[in-house]
Amino acid sequence: MVAEKRLPKRLGEKAIGRLPASEVAKLRYEDLRNSFLLNYEMQERKSLSHDGEGKPSLSSVKHLDKFFEGGRVNMITADEVRRFVLARQNAGATNGTINRALAALKRMFKLAIQDCMLQAMPHIEML
Repeated sequence: MVAEKRLPKRLGEKAIGRLPASEVAKLRYEDLRNSFLLNYEMQERKSLSHDGEGKPSLSSVKHLDKFFEGGRVNMITADEVRRFVLARQNAGATNGTINRALAALKRMFKLAIQDCMLQAMPHIEML
């Protein structure tokens, strides 16, 4: 009976192109990063470079990778972003460098919302 009650909601979500909540819970930071890098490749951004293996890379994403890699997207909260900022400040990074990483993270979330993978994003305050 529970499944029968959930079915119309899931079918409705699928009809409008949204991922079901069970799928959103499985989204990882890497999914957002990969979509972001694909978007940069498609837009032919000059700041995008390729590593030795031919994979796209971006310097502003490197520190995000170290901090958020392996984590689920729904665990990236405003508090977690603040912890990232504090960790980068303690490592001696300038505000401009941190802001570039934060802008990349914002763009990752905005692309995920445009792609109907997410419905909301955490507040990301710039320095």
